[in-house]
Amino acid sequence: MAISFRRIEESVFSSLASWARRQPNAKCLSLPEGDFAYEQVHQDVVKLASRLASRGVGQGQYLAVEGDRYFQIIGALAIGALGAASATLPGDLDSKLIVQRHFDYVLAESAAPVLAKIRHIQVDLQGLESGNKGSEIVELAKTDLGLPYRVSFTSGSTGKPKALVGSQRDVLIRGKLAGGNTKNHVTLSFFPLQSSLGLYRVSDAISSGGTYLSIGNLDFTFNQIEKWGVTALTLSPVSLRRFIEDCQSRGKRLQQIELIHTTGAPLEVSLERKAAEFFQCDVQTVYGSVEVGRVAISSTARVSLEDQGPVLKGMTVEIVDDHGNPVRRGEPGFVRLKSPTMADGYLFTEDQDQSSFRDGFFYPGDKGLIALDGRLEVFGRTDEVANLGGVKINLSEVEEYCRKVLDLIECCAFTWNDHNEELQLGLAYTNPNGLDAESVSSTLMMGFASLAPSTYLELERLPLTSNGKPDRQELRRMAQAQTGNV
Repeated sequence: MAISFRRIEESVFSSLASWARRQPNAKCLSLPEGDFAYEQVHQDVVKLASRLASRGVGQGQYLAVEGDRYFQIIGALAIGALGAASATLPGDLDSKLIVQRHFDYVLAESAAPVLAKIRHIQVDLQGLESGNKGSEIVELAKTDLGLPYRVSFTSGSTGKPKALVGSQRDVLIRGKLAGGNTKNHVTLSFFPLQSSLGLYRVSDAISSGGTYLSIGNLDFTFNQIEKWGVTALTLSPVSLRRFIEDCQSRGKRLQQIELIHTTGAPLEVSLERKAAEFFQCDVQTVYGSVEVGRVAISSTARVSLEDQGPVLKGMTVEIVDDHGNPVRRGEPGFVRLKSPTMADGYLFTEDQDQSSFRDGFFYPGDKGLIALDGRLEVFGRTDEVANLGGVKINLSEVEEYCRKVLDLIECCAFTWNDHNEELQLGLAYTNPNGLDAESVSSTLMMGFASLAPSTYLELERLPLTSNGKPDRQELRRMAQAQTGNV
């Protein structure tokens, strides 16, 4: 799908104001909190923006929003109308360590001088007056589309969330690109609003005068599909697997689904085929990143996990060697990416954390090649970084933890693919101190929760490569042999 990067002339707020005049009673948002018409959403945004403006919120500020889904959306739109940028705090914490880490990190950054914090400001919008700020807020609809608008957080290569900022123009363009071939469908998004894809979907729906549909609990989600006649789902591979299981447990086939659009992590071929067979529809998977946006897209015709499909128009993908020199088509190397909406770097980080941005490209840490037919193939992360369900974890971080906490001096973290082609994390170690296996696994569960290794290899000595480094390829083979996945 070709997108003009020069035709984005309206901000999200000005689009909302325009649609509120043209179709005031049309549904803008369908959330667990209720359905909200364009006129109501617009009025509430103006009220909240007026309140924030009276408190000194304006251009160049970064703010965090916390609240239910409706308030998260209203807050982001109101802050954007004032020319400021917002980040959404996770609303539903669970036991997963990565979520708690993300929450703590965002809170820590929101306390910094450069990030004003708006928490517990969920006011009674019905009782809030626009006052004399209403016309001023409407005028701000013409604000510079290049101003910072959205702050998104990514786990980064070390597992520590890193902040990226996007302008209104970037968010609107990415919203159109993120839709893929779902444009002609009634689409239900499974992505939370604190994710970049969540707000892209909201912004795209509002800019086109459509209705943003959100999921909720399982009963609400099934009701949304039936109520709105949903024909396309956009979700992560993990959510897709769980949703198929939910459908099976409830005896629902959802034969009206025509397209499934996955992104956020690699989609295993086995899961792709299972989804295509269960829903009897096309399944698309997207390769990209928060830093650059959507890069390539493939469909059910894939024959391998590595196949990411053709590179999209407007995106630049190069495969380079260890020295950053481009290699010929068909030759493997390191992937580097460039797009018109690419971030300039990470916010709130030291210079050494910007190493992924260099030479005008973003280096995601992936290995791959561009086939002779132009399709992108990605073999996975570099040896030191694992991408587990969309969460990047540095293998050396796991090893360092084992050395400090368990005194496992000789250890090596590695990844391997199980019989479902899902990436698993393993740990190999020598055990001179005689620790029992339960102590090792329970200690790592305490330290890494859902990101802890699922496979353990206690060895007399670690296999080494010719240059004396742990041989992760051999450890993968050993893990597969131990679990019968040879």
